[in-house]
Amino acid sequence: MTPLYFDGRFCWLHRHVDMTGKPPMGVVLCPAFGQEEICTHSGMLALAEMFAKAGIIALRFDYRGTGDSNDEPPSILSMTEDAVAAGEWLRAHTGINHLVFVGVRLGAAIAAKAAAEMSGIAGLALLAPVISGSAYLREVRAAASVASLSGLDPVPPIDSNKLFNTTGFHWPMDLLREVATLDLAHMSAPDYPTLLLPQRAERRSTELCKLWEQVTVRPFEAYLDWMKDPTTHETPFADFAAVVTWTAGLAPVSSDTPAANVTPFDRPSSFDEHLDIGLVREKPVRFGPDNQLFGIFAQPASVPPARIAALLLHEGSSHHIGNGRAYVALARKLAEAGIVSLRMDISGMGDSLAGSNSRHPYYDPERIADVRAGLDWLESKGFERAVSFGLCSGAYSAY
Repeated sequence: MTPLYFDGRFCWLHRHVDMTGKPPMGVVLCPAFGQEEICTHSGMLALAEMFAKAGIIALRFDYRGTGDSNDEPPSILSMTEDAVAAGEWLRAHTGINHLVFVGVRLGAAIAAKAAAEMSGIAGLALLAPVISGSAYLREVRAAASVASLSGLDPVPPIDSNKLFNTTGFHWPMDLLREVATLDLAHMSAPDYPTLLLPQRAERRSTELCKLWEQVTVRPFEAYLDWMKDPTTHETPFADFAAVVTWTAGLAPVSSDTPAANVTPFDRPSSFDEHLDIGLVREKPVRFGPDNQLFGIFAQPASVPPARIAALLLHEGSSHHIGNGRAYVALARKLAEAGIVSLRMDISGMGDSLAGSNSRHPYYDPERIADVRAGLDWLESKGFERAVSFGLCSGAYSAY
């Protein structure tokens, strides 16, 4: 899998090393939002790899204003633009002819909206989709209310202009109002096959099936085991296998958008290897044994950095972006002040591969070797001194 940027968006391109003779098909994976993205992040990586092994190119991406992308405030409109741009990029730079959108939770609604704006779509897969935005918001606000029982961070009224905090992720009220208007049942029925994996048997899924004729429904058997803390959840491999099989079986469709004049499966010809945001430059890096560890190196864009570096270590329930994307903000603030940083994923979390231990408990001694690998990488880049910083179990690892 290859990390890359285009137009301020951070992405991962997944494709098998030998795709000779495979049909030129690609999928865009639209992620969930907020804490649900944290819970499903490693699962979406696994799904992308399963697509690649089946000969289907997959592109994961972070919406602008989320993950490792730029800092533009997210909206339903901007997230839909991001998904469309991802589909157009995949078509233009990998040689695919047939494009499928796959989304999870809020990302499923975004996938449906993006697919509706493009021509020649081969299919759409909706994993535990947000069908009704208003119902989804009731769930999100109820969960936030439980988390805010102390009264220190109460849930603001929907008609206020205050930020809405859900487990550290702050939603602008404009975004909440946009989400409230989402309703897949009011969209025009797609003219391409759709796979629906509802999170549970519910009225809205049944109604959607009546309105959308080309729908295949499959129970999402392991959804509840997936939508948990990343250290305890179970990746729904059987459900994912069904999605991959369904996608691979889609009949080719004619497309108003011809494939780009590139040799299929050659290295993509148009992407950035770094992201410039004002005074900050960020670059994805791999390091450690067999390059299994992943991180984002942030540095000043145009001035020599200080000779000391910061190593940012996430807590067990998150990955390298930090709780509520705090490490992204911290790394960029440090770079503006002339200090480089490496925000990294512990093995088996986020985008670092698992190795022999797919689950690292919060205070697993094996984390120490990962921390040392991060420090060694910084030293190899000329930073002989470093400050290790962590939150919760990340602080324990740093110590």
